[in-house]
Amino acid sequence: MMKRSVRKGLRVIAGLACMVCVMALGVMFAQGRVHDQTYEELEEAFDREVSQDSDASDSEDDVEDAEEEDADPYEGHATLPPTVLGWLSVGNTSISYPVVQSTESMPHDWYLDHDAWDRWNPLGCPYLDDRAVAGGQHMVIYAHHNEGTNQMFSELARMYHQAAFETLGDLTWETAEGTVTYKPMCAMRVDSSYSTIQTFSFTDDEAFRHWLDWIAISCDAQSPTGDEDRDVATQACTLITCSNAEAGQQERTLVVFVR
Repeated sequence: MMKRSVRKGLRVIAGLACMVCVMALGVMFAQGRVHDQTYEELEEAFDREVSQDSDASDSEDDVEDAEEEDADPYEGHATLPPTVLGWLSVGNTSISYPVVQSTESMPHDWYLDHDAWDRWNPLGCPYLDDRAVAGGQHMVIYAHHNEGTNQMFSELARMYHQAAFETLGDLTWETAEGTVTYKPMCAMRVDSSYSTIQTFSFTDDEAFRHWLDWIAISCDAQSPTGDEDRDVATQACTLITCSNAEAGQQERTLVVFVR
């Protein structure tokens, strides 16, 4: 009788555990869907703003037409937060996100768990290192690795493997001023304390290229045209994410692009 009671109790516990797991997966799935939809709407808002900035006269005509029709053409659409510096995309991946940057009054890693609207979100938002300048000589951008998904920079986590690195396309950085393209140069897996990457300005182009050569020495994967690309490069953009699926680990994946 006691054995039957124990077995019954274990079945109940196992059933509850399964239910919790299913609920957790459901929450994660729902959160992911909301996340994807949010950034799709944000991309539409970014495209609208860039289009308006590049063709102000057409924008004014659209507004006048909307006023004549007594309707707002953007009613119900997401608006672009003022924190957005530009739009980042990486070819042959799902990476297509706005990039933000914390202000002096914020913690430097504020956007690890806040979205572009400064609302709490465990998925965060890709953000530029607060010591870097948008469009500057070296941009360093961070985002999460969420294992089992293509969210944020998850697809970059294993790019330090040569075979994976060779699948990468170009990085594009889009602002109202235009779009620039960076070529993948190299990738590496390093400790989070790796300080060489934390250089954001250089005395001249020669110092910049010497720094790139030093980075290349430490890399685990690199482009076959890396030497030639470094010789003519004037800017770099490094994307950083966790290498491991488990939170709290110290290894980071760095993917360096140049133009």
